[in-house]
Amino acid sequence: MTNQTTAGINLIISDKPDVERDALADAFAQGGGDVHRLGRFWNARRFRRVSSN
Repeated sequence: MTNQTTAGINLIISDKPDVERDALADAFAQGGGDVHRLGRFWNARRFRRVSSN
């Protein structure tokens, strides 16, 4: 498997514990990305839109 960078990308996930989601978040963060865990009631944040093209 090749190492891929996630630097400059935001991952927005639920704050509920989940083994698979936590593993994904850890791998994403190790690649340099920012992980944001949001609860049911959260203050809206503005994220820069990034095209996947």
